[in-house]
Amino acid sequence: MTDTATAITIDRTLCRGCGNCMGLAGDTCITMAGHAAAPVSEIPARLLDSLLDVCPAHAISVAGQAGAAAIALPAHAAAPAMPPALAAYFAKMLGGGVCPPAADVQDIAWSWLGSFLGIAAVAFVNFNLLGGTDLLLLIGSFGASAVLIYGAIKSPLAQPRNLLGGHVISALIGVAAWQLLGPVPWLAAAVAVSTAIAAMHATRTLHPPGGATALIAVIGSGKVHALGYMYAFVPVGLGAVIMLAIALAVNNIPQGRRYPDFWF
Repeated sequence: MTDTATAITIDRTLCRGCGNCMGLAGDTCITMAGHAAAPVSEIPARLLDSLLDVCPAHAISVAGQAGAAAIALPAHAAAPAMPPALAAYFAKMLGGGVCPPAADVQDIAWSWLGSFLGIAAVAFVNFNLLGGTDLLLLIGSFGASAVLIYGAIKSPLAQPRNLLGGHVISALIGVAAWQLLGPVPWLAAAVAVSTAIAAMHATRTLHPPGGATALIAVIGSGKVHALGYMYAFVPVGLGAVIMLAIALAVNNIPQGRRYPDFWF
């Protein structure tokens, strides 16, 4: 769905040349002509209310409507102008893209099947094969990985390199943070997540659930802490491998799906 646009007028006798409107709408919509702003093209409708609010002199109005002069504040009572850089900063928060289309029914069904089988396989091993041991296989960050490798298979963050590398690297960092900073858990948690993100960036293995994997190494139960660096291999590495195997098997069944896009 495309954004509609609205024509505006700018009263040059009121405009103070503060540049707030340019900072918000961009120079493709508004330009400075001498000491005052002037419209260049129509304004996206989603920006209109903010544009009217950001003008301290109330010089902007919708084309064809009653001018803003009637509501202009006296110069001595007008609000101070917002610096253009600050206006542009807040304008970024309005977004500029278009929401992607909804997934079709087949994609939703295959995503459901893949995530069901992937989590079911990891959970089965966890509760039935490792139940009598001190090991575990099911951790919360695998739920987030399932969203990527079964529901967003074209994302660079969902590829095998990112899934395996992101989890294992983050797990090692999380364990190290706990062992070094465990007496100060809030600091250990912050160091684990931020360092894991930096390491994933540096190794081209960025995988958002990896941040949760690092955090679990710090805030997890005593059973998690007792694993030490084994945590990076079981449950993290082994669980990721099982989920990857299911992703390879299921995502390539329908003709319109292919996984992965790349390995290395």
